[in-house]
Amino acid sequence: MPLSRKSRSNISSTRAYLALANDQTKIVPGHGPLANNKAQLAGFNGMLKAARDCMTKLIADGKSEEIYASKPFADFDAKMKASEQQSKNFMKVVYHSLKQCASYPSPPRGEGGCERSE
Repeated sequence: MPLSRKSRSNISSTRAYLALANDQTKIVPGHGPLANNKAQLAGFNGMLKAARDCMTKLIADGKSEEIYASKPFADFDAKMKASEQQSKNFMKVVYHSLKQCASYPSPPRGEGGCERSE
């Protein structure tokens, strides 16, 4: 499924930071806990990809916003120590960005909009 600009940029950004970081690098995120090393940042990148893949499958299975009640990201919430509101907001952002891209054709790669990512 194509990715929205926001989903793609979050994954791409963490991938770029991973290329720049070493094992002593401290990463201060805009959201979430301090990443004390490169391995923690890699874990965050993995979580973003897993959330994308999980939501992509739910959307492909025909699920809609009722999925919020099933808390598909409960394991991520525990790791990130997310509040109920933070969890709901993250699910909404992922759901709507992927759902939007499923509804509209993608422009050619590199021209913005919805694109595929790794």
